[in-house]
Amino acid sequence: MTLENIISVVSLLGIGGLLGAYFRVLWERNNAILKQDYKKVRYKCIIILALAYLDLPLFCSKVD
Repeated sequence: MTLENIISVVSLLGIGGLLGAYFRVLWERNNAILKQDYKKVRYKCIIILALAYLDLPLFCSKVD
């Protein structure tokens, strides 16, 4: 192998590693946002159910 080939291989590996790390960070950030949204919806649902349980007569009168 010549020096040019070695330099090409090393630079390609470096660029590939940088691109891989960049896309991995984007993917992990997207997953974290989706998990956070899921948690928000779940906790809102639990709060609504708890309020409905505590104010059951009031809640039932509003439904009728």
